[in-house]
Amino acid sequence: MNNKQSRILNIITFLAFTILGIYKNEVTVFYIIYLFWMEAFVRQLIELSYIIRRDSKLFSSISVAWPAFFMMIIYVVFIIVLFGFIPFSAGKDSETFLINVKTLMFKNIFFNLSVLVYIIQYILYIYVNGFKEKTIIPFNRNHIILHISIILGAVIQLTPIVSFVKPKELINILSIIPFLILKIILDKGFKSKGESILV
Repeated sequence: MNNKQSRILNIITFLAFTILGIYKNEVTVFYIIYLFWMEAFVRQLIELSYIIRRDSKLFSSISVAWPAFFMMIIYVVFIIVLFGFIPFSAGKDSETFLINVKTLMFKNIFFNLSVLVYIIQYILYIYVNGFKEKTIIPFNRNHIILHISIILGAVIQLTPIVSFVKPKELINILSIIPFLILKIILDKGFKSKGESILV
């Protein structure tokens, strides 16, 4: 499984579960941004486990990788508060709020399947191609995707245009399309042998 094959497979599985989730009305802006974060987080966990196993240095490996994980903690708090709860704190759109809570509590089947398939796919990729990086860098491609997603999500949720769109299902679809495009454009897949890690 080379870099191009991994990228194509990742995009296909992401789109498949997301489109099914949209059809079942289980996908929100929070769902997408939280999924981007979860992919980046589990990827860092997998990479850290390989580094610890390879170097046999538990505490030093964790210490070096800590800045990257600390940044992820800041991201997830910001994402949960800004996109999961604040927009619905006044009791508006309780249905979307419940979907967000289900997603956060891992009770959204489409979200769970997306994360599970991503984990299996990335572990398989490393198993086939190896992992050569010395440590986990604190700012990478996934962080860039998160940055852009947060800005894009804020624009979508704060724009007054969505209040004129009916029905509600159409609002969700129109809100999620930009994130799907973002995923396809910016997600360059996994790392090939001899390349710098594309995260």
